[in-house]
Amino acid sequence: MDIPKSLSPARAFKAFGFAADGLRYAFLNEPSFLRIAVIEAVIAVLLGWYLWPLSAHEVALLLMAGVLVPIAEILNTSIEILVDMVHPGQDVRVKRIKDCAAGATLLSSSAAILVCALVVWAH
Repeated sequence: MDIPKSLSPARAFKAFGFAADGLRYAFLNEPSFLRIAVIEAVIAVLLGWYLWPLSAHEVALLLMAGVLVPIAEILNTSIEILVDMVHPGQDVRVKRIKDCAAGATLLSSSAAILVCALVVWAH
């Protein structure tokens, strides 16, 4: 039985490479907030694991909360790049699109802070 082309290992590795390029671009070219968010997420999970007797569920919650913010930042950046490419001029619709994307980032940051606070407060 032949493996469909869409499921081939070569295609999967190629797609992984594109994703890695995107992460590399975001990490190197975005404001320090993205780098700080990634570093803070790693530190929070490691400290939480070693300083408090956190359960695997709590560590998973901290990890998901920590990763949520950089994911939202990467999506926000992607939207901004695309909108600037399609419509480089000033337009109220462009502002609304960018504001909505930034709002999603703010919401994810707020949720991450709340999750972290609840996990820490429980201990």
